[in-house]
Amino acid sequence: MIGYFLTMLPLRTTVAPAMTVRELLQATRSTMLGAFDHYDIPFGTLLDELDIVRDPSRTPIYQASFILVDFVHEDPPPMAGLRVEELMLDNATAKDDVFLGFLDDPQLAADHLHGLFEYNTDLFDESTMARMSRQVVSLLEQMTEDAGRTVQDLSLVDADEAHTLLVEWNSTEAEREPGLGLDDLVRRQAATTPDAVAVSCGEEQLTYAGLLERSGKVASHLQARGVTPETVVGVCLDRSVDLVVALLGVLMSGGAYLPLDAAYPAQRLADMTGDAGTGFLLTRDGLLDALALCPGERIRLDTDAEAIAAAPATPAKPASGEDRLAYVIYTSGSTGRPKGVEVTHRNLVNLLLAMARETGLAPSDTLAAVTPVTFDIAGLELYAPLISGARVHVVTKEQAVDGRRLAELLAETGATVMQATPATWHLLVEAGWHNDGSLRVLVGGEALPPALAEQLVREPGRTWNVYGPTETTIWSTFQRLDSGTEQISIGRPLDNTQVYVLDERLARSPSACPATCTWAAPVSPAATAAGPA
Repeated sequence: MIGYFLTMLPLRTTVAPAMTVRELLQATRSTMLGAFDHYDIPFGTLLDELDIVRDPSRTPIYQASFILVDFVHEDPPPMAGLRVEELMLDNATAKDDVFLGFLDDPQLAADHLHGLFEYNTDLFDESTMARMSRQVVSLLEQMTEDAGRTVQDLSLVDADEAHTLLVEWNSTEAEREPGLGLDDLVRRQAATTPDAVAVSCGEEQLTYAGLLERSGKVASHLQARGVTPETVVGVCLDRSVDLVVALLGVLMSGGAYLPLDAAYPAQRLADMTGDAGTGFLLTRDGLLDALALCPGERIRLDTDAEAIAAAPATPAKPASGEDRLAYVIYTSGSTGRPKGVEVTHRNLVNLLLAMARETGLAPSDTLAAVTPVTFDIAGLELYAPLISGARVHVVTKEQAVDGRRLAELLAETGATVMQATPATWHLLVEAGWHNDGSLRVLVGGEALPPALAEQLVREPGRTWNVYGPTETTIWSTFQRLDSGTEQISIGRPLDNTQVYVLDERLARSPSACPATCTWAAPVSPAATAAGPA
C-alpha cells in the first residue's frame, strides 16, 4: 500500500480563564480520548456528513494543527529487487494557517524536543512566528513549573518582552518647567511676538499683545467681582475672538472655566452648572435666556464692556500654579449621566507642549479651530498655537458644518494645521477638497476608517491619528500615518503618559488569553492502537 497514512482529527476544547493548568490538561485529555474513539473516520467523510461548505482558500473546520511525532529509526525492510531509503520531504507549501510540530528524535536532540512552525506567509511574517515560538516556550515553562496555576495567570510573553511592553514603551519622561500654568506660557509668547496675529475669526483679529491686554482686563474684572483660584466660571459665548479672550481671561484670573453651549437644553445647562458649582456666568445679553435656569452671577461682555475696559490689563497673579484647576468639561453621557471632568494646568500644559513638539507648530503656522468648545479637543486647537507663536483662526459653527465653505476657508486663511473628527474630514472630502500636502492633519474623537486615511495622507509625517479620553486630558496617544501605513492604531503614548492594557481583573497585561480555540491533530491509526501518550 502506498499513501499518506494519517487522518486529521478535529478537536474542540474550551479554555476557561479560571481553570488550573492541571484541569486544562485533564479536560484536553478527555477530549483527546473521546476523539480517538472515532479516529478511523476519514476527515473527508466527516466533511460530507456535516455538509460543510468548502472554501479552497482554507482548510474547513480548523485552521491550526498540531502533531507530536516519536521517531523510531529502523533500517528499511529488505525488498527483492528494490533499494529502499528514507527521504525528508518539504513541499514548501503551508496546508493550514499555522501548524506546530514537535519531533522527539534522538538523532536531532537527545535531551529535548525539536519544534517547528509551518505557516501561511499571506497571513503571518517571520517576526510574528518568531514571537509565537517564544510564546509557546514561555507557556510550556510556566505550565510545567506550576500545574496549579490558573490559565488567566499565564502570560504569552516572557519577562524580557513583558518589560519592553510594560516599561520601555512607557518610558516617555519629558522635562517640564515646574509651576507653569497655560496663562504663563501665553504671556511668554506674547512677550516674544507681541505684534504677531494670535487669534482671528472672520474679519476680526487680535495680536498677541492685544489678546493679552483684553484677556487681562477680563481677568481683573472677574477678580474684582469675586473670582478666586479655582472658582468655576461658566462661559457661554458664540464662536468668535471674544470666546478666546474670555477663556484666557478666566484662566488668568485664577478661575476655571466650564464651557456651555446655548443650544443645549436649558435643564442640561442647569444640571451642569449646578453640579460644577459655578459662581459666575460669562456671556452676552443675547444668550441670557438659554442660561435662565443656571446658578451664578451674570457677567456680560457687551453690557459690562465699559467696566471691563476700565479694569487693569495686568491682573493679580494667582497664588497657586500648575496644580490649580484649568477647566471642567462634561462628558456626553453616552454611558449614563454626564459627569464633569476636572483638568489642571499641569495636565493641560503637558499635553499642549507634547503636541506642539510632535506636530512642529511654529510662528508661521495657522491652525483652523473647528471643534465646539464644549468638546475637550477644542483645548488643543485654541491653545497649542498660542504657546507656539502661531495663529488660531476660530471657524464659525456655520462654516464648520459645511464642507464647501470649510474648504474655501482653509484656502483663504492659508491654514497649515487642522484637527477634526472623521465626520468633519468626510465633509471636506465629499465637498471636493483634496489635501495637497500643505495641511497637517490630526484625526481623533472617532475611529479613523482606512479609506478616509488614504485620502488624508499625502506626505509622510504630516497626518496623525490621535486618541484619548477626556479624563486623561484630550489626547493620550498618537500614531503618525504614512501612505504605506497598513494598520491604523491608537499608537504610542505622548510625553509623560503611560498606557496599559488591562485584563478583566484590571491587572496590567501585555497579552490576552482566548476563551475558546479549535485546532486539529493528525492521527496515525497504528500509533493509537496502544492508546495515546
